Amino acid sequence: MPRLESLPLQRLLVSVIVSIISLSVVLFKFFENVTWLDSVYFVIVTISTVGYGDVTAKEDITKVVAIILIITGIISIALASQLILDKVIQYQLTNRITLPKEPLKLENHIIIAGYGSKGRRVAQLLSERRLKVVIVELDEDRVKLAEFRGFQLIQGDITKPAVLQILSLEKSMGLFLLLHNDNLTIQAGIVARSYSESLDIYAELQSSQIYKIASYAGINKGISEANFLTNVVQEKLTHSEVELLVSRKDLIAQESSIGYVQIHEEGDLSKRFQSAIPVGHFSDDLNELYLHHSLTNGNPSFNLEANHFIYAIDREELQVKIKTETVTQIPHKRVIFAGVSELTENLMKRLDLALDQMLILWDDLDDIVAADEINCKKVKWKLEDADKILSEIVEDGDLIICSFKDITHSLLLTVTLKNLDRKTNLILIVPYSYDIEPFVKVGAEVVITPQQVIPKALFSIFLRENQFAPSLVFTNGHLYEEVVVQGDYFNFKKIKNLKNEGLNVLYAKRLGDSQYTIASYNFKTKPGDRLIIWAKHEY
Repeated sequence: MPRLESLPLQRLLVSVIVSIISLSVVLFKFFENVTWLDSVYFVIVTISTVGYGDVTAKEDITKVVAIILIITGIISIALASQLILDKVIQYQLTNRITLPKEPLKLENHIIIAGYGSKGRRVAQLLSERRLKVVIVELDEDRVKLAEFRGFQLIQGDITKPAVLQILSLEKSMGLFLLLHNDNLTIQAGIVARSYSESLDIYAELQSSQIYKIASYAGINKGISEANFLTNVVQEKLTHSEVELLVSRKDLIAQESSIGYVQIHEEGDLSKRFQSAIPVGHFSDDLNELYLHHSLTNGNPSFNLEANHFIYAIDREELQVKIKTETVTQIPHKRVIFAGVSELTENLMKRLDLALDQMLILWDDLDDIVAADEINCKKVKWKLEDADKILSEIVEDGDLIICSFKDITHSLLLTVTLKNLDRKTNLILIVPYSYDIEPFVKVGAEVVITPQQVIPKALFSIFLRENQFAPSLVFTNGHLYEEVVVQGDYFNFKKIKNLKNEGLNVLYAKRLGDSQYTIASYNFKTKPGDRLIIWAKHEY
């Protein structure tokens, strides 16, 4: 039956059917000389096309009535089905997230387009800083997930003007494009820039080549995955007695009274830094932070033998005493690149290594084509010959940087290296955050994932550009300093209430005090106070 689009037509048909049924009951009652109950029974059985046959039409006129009733019954069932379907569709449409008729009445909000793994990470970090986040997502499953986690959201395509028009871009603190497709990212950047000349547009760009032209599309805060991962890997190749965990530039430029340092042996830093207060230590893979026992009522929050400790130190004291000369390059005889990618090529260009200090393990034709341009030794990698290959080429003092596209190859390489019992270091690039733990268990020293570092990079750029205190981001939580301002989320809150909301205040400092002290549960904040907060990730 064709779809009934007109509500008045539906009502007319319903009225006609009801009239036919009522008239049929009356006609059957009087022409067949039966009771009212038998008449109603006959009409219902006939109109439903069941036809038991215990009450039948004997007169010609009632037989005609029965024919009309059967036809009416068929039409009624079809009409009822259509009405029910219309109601179901209408219910679904009215309960789906649709575009508002007016622009969002928001100021100082952040828009995140794309609620995939990286978008979720950025949204989480921003919300932990208690900033207003609006999600734009087209995929229904991701929309449901964003809604479940309490975000304000718009279901739509960020590249469409109709969506961008309602986002109050000119009042926004920034637009994050995490679309996993450079073409969509460039298109969204062009359209968004046409609505706001002052908008900061943050974006992940898959290709370095796209990164170079992104500014023409209006994307002024873009980062290239390959370039940024290269920087991260380079950082892992340095070592110092005391390391700044935030750059000197960020330390000076951002709204912060402290800096974070890492030392490799826990000890009394008071002789070197009078203001040093302990925060915790890294896990072996450097991805997680465990709080110091003084901040957990004397109970250690870890059962690992720590060798990377974190302290918070007064910014002015750090500026005077930290010297860049303390950073030294970790010595390696040779670097073995397992897998060839844009990351590999960038590293080879940046690292000051002779050709005989590099070796390439390639595992597919694309790799060897890319590697042909590099004049160093190359070895074909095969799963079935992993033991033989690694035992022949790996020597003590080697650094292996593994970025195989196939996770199976990476896992086998890690296990085989561990079984070789050579004095080597391994840095792994894996696609997803949930890949980190298995690799650490089988012997990887450092595991890096774009899922983790790209959101962290964009988030850090946003904080720096907007003069927020820097954050230290880990897979299990997020450490930062917060300045309490009149009327903001943190104003006139008790520490125990903040803890119940997922924000563990480690240290607090009143306006005018010289040093931080461990925050008591009954400490109530007021404007000018500074807090060091650990927001532990619950998902």
